Amino acid sequence: MRWVIKQEDLDRVKEEHGNAQSIVGYADEHKLLTIPIPKMYAVLLDDNEIKLVQLNMNMEVKNIDTIPISSIDAIKISGAVIKKVVVTTKDTKVKLAVKTLAVGIQKAQKEMIEKLGSLVK
Repeated sequence: MRWVIKQEDLDRVKEEHGNAQSIVGYADEHKLLTIPIPKMYAVLLDDNEIKLVQLNMNMEVKNIDTIPISSIDAIKISGAVIKKVVVTTKDTKVKLAVKTLAVGIQKAQKEMIEKLGSLVK
């Protein structure tokens, strides 16, 4: 059982579930209390959709949720070190916590936040 995500894990998820233009990053489910353990996601972004690839503790794919860009009503990004990202659609609201200073994946995290910021309506 691992608790640390590495760039190789993100690259593997991108290869399996993304395309050449996809940007991949890591996020946790945003919760006030961390009991039970928050869900872990590899987030794949491209021009058409956001894919939330849920990972288990061994960094294996558990579930995939897809949010089409056209169905997004709003994206809100706040916070300094840990960015809280709220993606709102007609049906649901997804809250993610993006750790921008995560060791080993800082570049991927920065690219993901910039891409999400460009989608803000």
